[in-house]
Amino acid sequence: MSTSAGRDHPSTSLYTDHYELTMLQASLHSGAAHRRSVFEAFARRLPDGRRYGIVAGTGRLL
Repeated sequence: MSTSAGRDHPSTSLYTDHYELTMLQASLHSGAAHRRSVFEAFARRLPDGRRYGIVAGTGRLL
């Protein structure tokens, strides 16, 4: 994992993408992607130095 400019710690930004792609693959394989499903959504405290978060794709969530 590489570090971002100006930071001393590694970035974890791609972990979520890998998780989402893995879950999509499992849902497609099991057929769950074509059935109505229930999921939890939550927000946690932003990392230090971050002033805002961005949320996208909430049309079907809400």
